[in-house]
Amino acid sequence: MSAGRKLLAGVWVLFLPCHVLAADRYWVGTNSVNWNSTANWSDTTGGACGFSVPGASDNAIFDTGASNNCTVNANASVLGLILASGFTNTVTQGNNIQITVGNGGFAQSGGIFVGSNTNITFNSTATFAGGAFTNTSGLMVSRAAFTNVTDTTVFYHNGGRVQFKCNWNTKPVVTPGSFVFYDAELTCNGDTSRWYINGLMVVTNNLIMSDAGGYSSGGLEWGNINVYGNVSMLTVYWGNGNDNGGSTHIRLKGTADQSIIVTAAGHFPGIEINKPSGILYFGGSGSEIVVQDDWLWISGDGLVHSNKTLYHYTNYWQDKNCTPGPYSYGSVRMSFSS
Repeated sequence: MSAGRKLLAGVWVLFLPCHVLAADRYWVGTNSVNWNSTANWSDTTGGACGFSVPGASDNAIFDTGASNNCTVNANASVLGLILASGFTNTVTQGNNIQITVGNGGFAQSGGIFVGSNTNITFNSTATFAGGAFTNTSGLMVSRAAFTNVTDTTVFYHNGGRVQFKCNWNTKPVVTPGSFVFYDAELTCNGDTSRWYINGLMVVTNNLIMSDAGGYSSGGLEWGNINVYGNVSMLTVYWGNGNDNGGSTHIRLKGTADQSIIVTAAGHFPGIEINKPSGILYFGGSGSEIVVQDDWLWISGDGLVHSNKTLYHYTNYWQDKNCTPGPYSYGSVRMSFSS
């Protein structure tokens, strides 16, 4: 081969896409607990250490070959993060350290994961089938199916927010099982994006609908959400179209006062007020609370309507219930789409 051709071949190899170097990396931890140390990673389970720290094209795997705990002591972005069933140690997110998991997804069936105070982002599926998971006290973002498979994972909300933020024109399913969230935020991106709630979601503090990405995007289908804090609608796009707000029932069940807060005229799915005690307030800068499934007042100590309009808006092919309860509203409007 001529010198020129050798030079071109060398240049071509130099610029090969980095994904060809993708690998599985197994935590061994024989040197220390530090994630960001090649002395703790192997290319086989329980194997010799000295391999690269997992990066954006690699799966980080914790299994029976681990001999130590792990502290994520530098911002980590990996293809997949796996805590296997035989893993018995702990993975701890360091303070002010971000963890991002790519298209390989997050899967836990063993071990303990302890979040700290900074973002955790799952850009693909998050699957729980064992072990214990403590959320960050900051923000955890989930962009695809979020599944409590066997209801054997112990979940601690840690006072953090979980943002279910689906990708463009997708319809992921959340299966909470026994998980209890502190704050939950639902947002969609695209004209047909929707979240499906498989079973019951429990939110001990606030539920937020926000930042949907375009006309007719956003919506909640299937199950129910029990909320013990406030419910907020922060976007005009949620459910604003033929797909509507969805069939899920948001159930206000707190014993203290609660608020439905609207800053934009997005469309809620169904709403139930089933409070053992406490007053319901209508709040926010918006003028209307728009509901596209049932509005059901079951119990509660009173309503402060703040001169807002309850707008029960349904599609013409649907029969929905409106049970206003014994309290006065600022105004009520009802209509059907054509």
